[in-house]
Amino acid sequence: MTLILGLAGRACHGKTTAANAIQQYVKQNAFCRENNPRNDDCGIYDIGGLVLQYCIANKLLPNKKRSDLTDGEKEVLVNVGKAQREFRESFWIDQIFQKIADDNFDVAIIPNVRYLNEAQRVKSAGGHVIRVRSLNPDGSEYISPDRPANHPSETELHSYNADYFILARRGEDRLVSEQAVTLFSYLWGLKKNARD
Repeated sequence: MTLILGLAGRACHGKTTAANAIQQYVKQNAFCRENNPRNDDCGIYDIGGLVLQYCIANKLLPNKKRSDLTDGEKEVLVNVGKAQREFRESFWIDQIFQKIADDNFDVAIIPNVRYLNEAQRVKSAGGHVIRVRSLNPDGSEYISPDRPANHPSETELHSYNADYFILARRGEDRLVSEQAVTLFSYLWGLKKNARD
């Protein structure tokens, strides 16, 4: 059974850093199943990337990386994501979980769980929700200037009772990575003990 980790938190709080650190650790430490021809048993399933692919495929945005989008193009991305959620709340998370099932990796990381139904889906699949928080030098919570701080994607899970937490000040990417790997090792051990 796949170990599913959903990373929640505000924009630019280190979720992608944590996901990449776990994926690299899994690859370097031979967590792969025997006879796995892919030699890769950890997938990152980015909801934002899925929305971007949808926009590009439907000619709503040019074929660019998210980091290269203009502010207006980012607004299109947010609006399309919201519109599809209004059409069907589980529109994006259903696609993510289908891809996780198709890949059947030992570890699946969703680095941008932003809504209650997404967190609940992770939990109902036996996964864990991890809140990643980034602090300013004065200890206050960092707020990214590239999106509205009160958008539902930023606030809906703000008081959600996550299973685990990763906390660091801005710029402490190495600390975020080390916490992520340590937490993964702990959760992997729990999973392995439950199987034995």
